[in-house]
Amino acid sequence: MTALRRWFAGVFGSMGRECREWAGNAREVIFCNIMPLVWMLIVWGLLGQGIMTRVPVALVDEDKSSASREVIRALDANRALGLESYENSIGALAAMRQGAVYGVIVIPAGYMRDELSGAGGTVVIHTDENRYAVGGTFAIETAAVMDGLSQERTAQKLLRAGAGPTGAERILSLVHPDFYRLANMGSSFLIFLSSTLIPGLIIIGATFAFMTAILREIWNRSVAAWLASAGGSFGAALVGKLTPHYVYYCLVILFYIALFSGYGSFAPAGSVLTWFFCGAAAVAAIAAMCVLITGIAPTWRLALVISVGYAAPALPFSGFSIPLDSMDAGVRFYADFLPLTWYIRGQSQVWALGAGLDELGTTFLALALLFVVPLIIGLPFFRRKYGRFAASEEAGRP
Repeated sequence: MTALRRWFAGVFGSMGRECREWAGNAREVIFCNIMPLVWMLIVWGLLGQGIMTRVPVALVDEDKSSASREVIRALDANRALGLESYENSIGALAAMRQGAVYGVIVIPAGYMRDELSGAGGTVVIHTDENRYAVGGTFAIETAAVMDGLSQERTAQKLLRAGAGPTGAERILSLVHPDFYRLANMGSSFLIFLSSTLIPGLIIIGATFAFMTAILREIWNRSVAAWLASAGGSFGAALVGKLTPHYVYYCLVILFYIALFSGYGSFAPAGSVLTWFFCGAAAVAAIAAMCVLITGIAPTWRLALVISVGYAAPALPFSGFSIPLDSMDAGVRFYADFLPLTWYIRGQSQVWALGAGLDELGTTFLALALLFVVPLIIGLPFFRRKYGRFAASEEAGRP
């Protein structure tokens, strides 16, 4: 019991010293703690309401008929499309190449003739798939409008053929899919992007905070003083050093959840507490990885480079932009070693699908392994390296 008390006394001693050092370094506070919050709010503000409205789209009416005007009225009623008239396809396509519009809709000559003949009119759509999110949404919205017009005209033909309102409805409803947009009913970019970008920023900020705290003792040549504050215990010194930053970023996770599900009104289908546990586990895994990187890197500069290379590119590997199953085997293997990958998976399970704590077994197991394994590998290297630094300082060597 006495040894345990000494260990905890060492933890609190190291923790108190870390809080003093941390608070006394304005640049560290700004770049490792305040800026991630600023980035979060900037991302939230940039995405605005999250709904694509009145995006510039070029419209070319080559038919100039009552049928084409009906199409234009239906398209203009869609809130996502901001129609801009052009005389011909050449000018409209030139505008899209210049970035003035996101797509081109052409109603070709003979559209009304084809409609009246029963062959069906064709509307030509050009999209800029390089701007995939906007171009894809534009194409979907345009197709939905045209599908609605097609059903309306089919119903009119059936009524004229004597099918009657009930018969026309029965024929048109033979196949009627019901779509349930879980967690994003309005197809909001704010929900889609911020639910991944903001956690990614939090993970990057936590990485910088942990690495800065660990490497600060090398920069200041104060490793011996740090270990002395913990009574000479490496374990107590490390736990005490990382705990304040871990608690801080757990609070940032809580702020994000409150911003997202409270202020943003994107309520989770599952437990907020489970959602938080998932984020806290991801931050703990990042702390363990920083210990491993610091332990094995030959220099502190290389440790910083490795940590940036590990945390910064994590977003594309999280599976939010393209499914992990569609990636190469090597990429999927690497993605499994990123805490953000498992956090995004856990967040989706809880927030979108309403999974309970017992249904996140694989997710929490992966995060636990990403915490335990780096510590098992990294702690011996870390202890040996910082032991040499402490001995060098006490001997007065540069």
